[in-house]
Amino acid sequence: MKAWSLKRRLLRNVLVAVGIGWGATLCVGIFALNHEMGEILDDALKDDATLIARLLAQDKTRTIAEWADAHPDGDDWRLRILHGTAAAPAAPWPDLTRDGVHTTEGWQVIRRSTDDGVIEIGQSLAMRRHELMEAARAFLFLILPLLLLVTAAIMLTLRQSLSSTVRFSEGMRRRSAEDLSPLVSETLPQEMTRVAEAFNIYLARIQNLREAERHFIANAAHELRTPLAVLRSRIEVMAAAPERLPEAQADLMGTIDRLSLRVERLLQLERAEAGLGLARETIDVIALIRLVCHDMRPVNTGQMPILFDDSDIEALQIKSDRDALAIILRNLLGNAREHGTGEIRLRLAPDGTLTVTNQTSGQAGFQLDRGDRSASSKGAGLGLDITRRLAQDLGIAVTFAMQAGPPPQARVTLHLPLAPAAPLRD
Repeated sequence: MKAWSLKRRLLRNVLVAVGIGWGATLCVGIFALNHEMGEILDDALKDDATLIARLLAQDKTRTIAEWADAHPDGDDWRLRILHGTAAAPAAPWPDLTRDGVHTTEGWQVIRRSTDDGVIEIGQSLAMRRHELMEAARAFLFLILPLLLLVTAAIMLTLRQSLSSTVRFSEGMRRRSAEDLSPLVSETLPQEMTRVAEAFNIYLARIQNLREAERHFIANAAHELRTPLAVLRSRIEVMAAAPERLPEAQADLMGTIDRLSLRVERLLQLERAEAGLGLARETIDVIALIRLVCHDMRPVNTGQMPILFDDSDIEALQIKSDRDALAIILRNLLGNAREHGTGEIRLRLAPDGTLTVTNQTSGQAGFQLDRGDRSASSKGAGLGLDITRRLAQDLGIAVTFAMQAGPPPQARVTLHLPLAPAAPLRD
């Protein structure tokens, strides 16, 4: 598709608008001019008829003749006086029976009756139209210098206004692919500033994705190095000391479990930092919580049970991302199971408030920053950081609190965004 020029389109549209406006003004002006010229010329004919009537009443025939000689009959003007028994002079208009202004057969005729005779003065309508067209032609010729002046003004204005835009586009064209710094938009017009701001948001998004990629690679290298080394040592022990095989197998399975957990956390971290795939769909949060609780049910007697209080709500619709919210719930439940000392309770209120509580030791506390973890933690210190990031992206307000007790408790509160109610139908 061929690119179009903003300068040419603006120039064309403005000139067309000016031309149409001038044409409409010309039509209205000609109409008004025709009306005013008709009134002026009719008044002049009436004045001439009044003058001749007075001269005729004073029997100044010679003066009338001299006046008629000064206004000889022609194709544009004609005088006819009817008096006495004299024969009526010829006239290009038919006989008139009433006084006043008459438009007939291409003539504008003023007829006036007196005691001394009848006076008829006619003026050609063709002459009037000719004079009107002369005036209209003068108006029409005036638009040519006006269009030239408007064109020059538009070209100069566009050149000055678009100069910053041209420099902006040239700067973008010369920019290298590695340069993701924000574009300077202070000198741009208001309409182009929005484009620059949107492009800067796009560049910031790309920069964040690249930073997330670098962080993921660094975190993966750091978090996987130790478990892989331990796994290698366990295998070497199994190969060197077959008699210790049962013990080594148990250690090996524990190491594999921790490695799997770290890989899962790293994948969650990558998704949280990239901010990708966070949809906004209507989901039943009660069904989702029950599914997560079922997946994380205790597999042995040593693990803490998970109790879910749904406040007798059958279903509660919210607007969120199903997978991301499931990650948040799994991380919170996993963190409570690893660091808590009592059963884990979940309670969902009708307003969408979800609380996760469990008993803890007196020295327990939330480690919210990446990499922070207690001495007894077997994780990578990523779970709560991932939870905060995903909650922020989903628009979920989350608070962490430690209650002194007794017994001491850890409480996490999520304020889930409820889905708008469906409109009622008749």
